[in-house]
Amino acid sequence: MFKKLIKLIFAVFLTINLYGCMVAMIFVSENLKVKQDLNVSYSQAFDIVKGAVIEQGIKFDKALIEKDVARINGNYAGKSVHIFIHKISDSQCTIAVRVGTSEAERKIAEGILQAIIDYAKRK
Repeated sequence: MFKKLIKLIFAVFLTINLYGCMVAMIFVSENLKVKQDLNVSYSQAFDIVKGAVIEQGIKFDKALIEKDVARINGNYAGKSVHIFIHKISDSQCTIAVRVGTSEAERKIAEGILQAIIDYAKRK
């Protein structure tokens, strides 16, 4: 009986620690993401991001495109790049960029987002 109680306490402790680590990682990834709202449709935003990715020299890995959210993964200077396009309305969407998990890599993400915005202004 005592062994079962210790195993239960250990299992609860382990579960709490694992969830704590997940929460910390989610917090870090959300904090390092840079976002900008654009007054373009969802399909236009996807075309803009595609053009900017090619122009910036980001090596495309994969994309997951759903009804209201698109996620584009790539590689830029040896770092993983994640670009998210969220549909807000028919004429507005949010573009978010995350590169790596450090503050220095956030500067790279800001540069990529600015390149996307500049590309959108030219189109």
